[in-house]
Amino acid sequence: MNIVRIYKHISLFSLVTLSKRIFHNIGLIGIFTSKLTDYRYHNILTTIERNLAHASNLRAGEKRCYDLSLTKDETMKLLNIIYAEELAFNDIINTLNELLNKKERHDNFSSFIREKVHKYALCEIPNYPEPRIKNIEKRLRELLKQMRLNIPLNQEKVIYMSEVFKIEFEQSKDLLWDISKLKDEDAMNEMINNLQYIRTSLDDKFTHNNIFLSEGMKINAVLRIRSRVQDILDYHFDKPSSARNN
Repeated sequence: MNIVRIYKHISLFSLVTLSKRIFHNIGLIGIFTSKLTDYRYHNILTTIERNLAHASNLRAGEKRCYDLSLTKDETMKLLNIIYAEELAFNDIINTLNELLNKKERHDNFSSFIREKVHKYALCEIPNYPEPRIKNIEKRLRELLKQMRLNIPLNQEKVIYMSEVFKIEFEQSKDLLWDISKLKDEDAMNEMINNLQYIRTSLDDKFTHNNIFLSEGMKINAVLRIRSRVQDILDYHFDKPSSARNN
């Protein structure tokens, strides 16, 4: 009997020890998976940065010989382009909320977005080139597509996602403002292609506003911010220069 009792105690002890090891290993797997995900997304941004550094630079070479920094008036005019895109987005959100409130569907979002974008482009940025207006449409279609992935879509989710995208617009303005003060073309290109810098600034804003997103959505936001600011700066530097060479 003593032998049986001892055997039972040993078996119970072994079972408890094995369970602890299993839970410990599961914890390690969770930590490893999380780290692996962070590492993978970090590598994605790093790879994109490397490609951008080789393939995409601002066309600022003939604008000014020495000082490429923008005047305050120039910067405010460029910020107004982001403002126009944000106005179109807000109008889209208001209409979407109205449709949800009435329980109506709207399937032709491409024409719907085009109408809103051209409405505010005509009022706020009448001389903005059509190809760049189409880029605004493309970005807003992507925003709306991401919003509609939250099925079933309701007003609460629309409000939450609209707050997310307002922060994206805010980060776009901050990036444009920071770049506008730089005097050197290389410094401008370095900042606009520094996706980790944009990501860190964006994460700080999301954390401050208690907003939590998937890594994929964050990367998409970073790429849209860069695309938005690059589009605006290319437009500026493509124009005939009326600036003074310092």
